[in-house]
Amino acid sequence: MDYVLGRIEDWQGNRGIITSAEYGDAWIFVQRVNIIPELESYEARSVKVGEQVAFKWIHQGNRMLATECWRLKLASPKGWNGLPLQIPTSRMKPERKGQLLIQYVHAEKATGTEASRSPQLDFRRAVVPAGSEMNDAKITWSDLRKATLQNVKLNGADLFATDLSGASLTRSQLRGASLVSTKLIEADLSETLLDGADLSEADLSNAILIRARLDSSNFERANLTGANLTDAVANHANFKDSILRDVDLSTVSLRGAVVNAQTYVCSGWTPRALAAIHMAGVEIHALDQFPAEAQRAVLGSDVGLMLYFNNRLTRFERYIVDGIIFGVLGRDTDCRVVEFREQGEAAVVRLQAGRPEDLELVAEVLYRRAWEQHEQAASGTSHLTAAVGGNVEGSVLVVGSGNIVIAGSEAASRLGDVMAIQKLRAELARLRDDLRRMELWATATAEGKPAEVVRTWEGDPDKKK
Repeated sequence: MDYVLGRIEDWQGNRGIITSAEYGDAWIFVQRVNIIPELESYEARSVKVGEQVAFKWIHQGNRMLATECWRLKLASPKGWNGLPLQIPTSRMKPERKGQLLIQYVHAEKATGTEASRSPQLDFRRAVVPAGSEMNDAKITWSDLRKATLQNVKLNGADLFATDLSGASLTRSQLRGASLVSTKLIEADLSETLLDGADLSEADLSNAILIRARLDSSNFERANLTGANLTDAVANHANFKDSILRDVDLSTVSLRGAVVNAQTYVCSGWTPRALAAIHMAGVEIHALDQFPAEAQRAVLGSDVGLMLYFNNRLTRFERYIVDGIIFGVLGRDTDCRVVEFREQGEAAVVRLQAGRPEDLELVAEVLYRRAWEQHEQAASGTSHLTAAVGGNVEGSVLVVGSGNIVIAGSEAASRLGDVMAIQKLRAELARLRDDLRRMELWATATAEGKPAEVVRTWEGDPDKKK
């Protein structure tokens, strides 16, 4: 005879009654001696009404008597296949719901079905014990409103379309988790680790993400209206088509995060707000699709020069760009590097200056150096493309692939000035000497003796003080 699942319906110290859904309203009588593990007299009181048991029974006259009664919370008989999982109900205690949720996860039982298009299981207000591990759990289409999952490991979990509105997930780990279309309205995600999580189309309205880690997370088409991201870290996060209305981003780390025109419009940003987050490191996707005033705010009133390199640049190479600026335009120039960042295996350097002519001269020098390197070594060299643009009509210069293209009537009239670069050969020779000294300075610094090199740079490069 197979074991039957039942529950203790009544217990009187040394004997009790078992009921089972398999036998309807029938009573199965059990004595202390048939309880497994064995009960000492003082332990008999530990048997609780409602406790689940697995039992075998026999007929004795017109009564059903249990011959074995295993207390499943302590032990189970050999070959026992496990408990049929209870269905969570609104009457169940929050702690019991939390334990039941863990059982569903470990048993790989679905907590909902996509076909229903609505939550099937009621885990509202469930309290999952802190420290629980539910990595790679599948908890989809479920009702976890106002649940407590603090300091719980849910890395790689699938919570598709689950309702976690008002839930507390503080200090939990959801790295790489899928929260696509999940409802997190007013949820508390403070100090939660969401690196690499997919929150596309999720609703995080008024959610709390204080000091949350959101690196490389995907918020595409997500709604973060009114969310609190104080001191959050969202480097390289994707915010395309998302809604960030009434969100203070001033304390958020956003290096390499991406926004687009839809984000700008849906979030109700001003051109100044867009420029501010761009200066904080946010990448603007398809700037030409933004309103004209937003483009001007990002580009600034000064004309800009964007340099694209097809490989990474070291910090020292950044200083070489500075050296070229000073060597060509002098130390009093307002031309400056306003952005220096890497995009994968490529690099971008952005310059600004009040005079487009200054940027054209710098672009010409940079192009000539890159072209010379290309001729000397067709492989292993950096290819450079420079684009100059701003709010002055026609002031566009593109340098690359061996061609110089100047667009617009005003720029065309300055072509003679650009060609005057030939007269700067002496200055360029001096610049090369300065760059060699900069290389010497880097070597000397590594050897712990930078003073002499610095003096030659600060003073006359041909004299030592």
